[in-house]
Amino acid sequence: MTRLINMLRPVGLTIAALGTLAACGGGGASTPIATPTPFATLGDTASQQSAALAAASLDTGARTTSALTGTLNRAGNTANIGTLSGAINANRSAITLTAGGTVALQAGANSFSTRYIATPTTGNATIGVLGAVTPTADLPGGSVTMTGPATVTIQNGTALFDLTGDATIAANFGTDRVTTTLSGLNGTQTNGVTPAVNVTDVATVTITGSTITGATFNGGTIAVMSATLPTISAGAVTSTNGAFFGPTGNEAGGVFVADDTATGNLRIFGDFIGK
Repeated sequence: MTRLINMLRPVGLTIAALGTLAACGGGGASTPIATPTPFATLGDTASQQSAALAAASLDTGARTTSALTGTLNRAGNTANIGTLSGAINANRSAITLTAGGTVALQAGANSFSTRYIATPTTGNATIGVLGAVTPTADLPGGSVTMTGPATVTIQNGTALFDLTGDATIAANFGTDRVTTTLSGLNGTQTNGVTPAVNVTDVATVTITGSTITGATFNGGTIAVMSATLPTISAGAVTSTNGAFFGPTGNEAGGVFVADDTATGNLRIFGDFIGK
């Protein structure tokens, strides 16, 4: 039931110390001033910055999520981030995996993060969100709401839904909690071998109470509200991973899975990104 969902894009994030001479009155000694280098977007092919990366990854075969960390070396055109490691091309649209296979990076509305799909030579495909992770000290205070696209797959018995919709990511840095809402989920439904039919407003998925740790978030309670689908039981196996991207945490994205097939028929997974 592997489905390929596009997304991705990394970014730059380092601090370069530039020596600047400031004259002190009366001919005193000069003082070097550290000047931060602005984050570079993935599309900035002239940048030679290295970037600290984070990724939220979903194994579409095993239906498990994981958090990855690593580095983008623009000067060497390499990305070193766990199972997504390899050589990144000049226009930053693909990674050739060291272990074999490719990662397709898709430019979207975000500047410092992007959605991806990895198709390794061996093993399951993965989808997720990757980007230049925000330094913890530079995360915003208070509450921040970000919006963007989401992709969701729902399996209900023999019925399979491939859906896209809208993501709202509400982060409260005072309580260290994130609530994600995926709504307006439209797409196609297949049932066994029947032809696909178009469906609209299939469900609203909420992920409440994800815990912020540093510049990442995980966990939370996943619920499905739908006129036609069953609810997720308390015994469902659920997982969520996400991260904040950019110089001030102004972008975010993540992946999730809820598997209720041990006690029911519902399995749901997907990804989301916003700014």
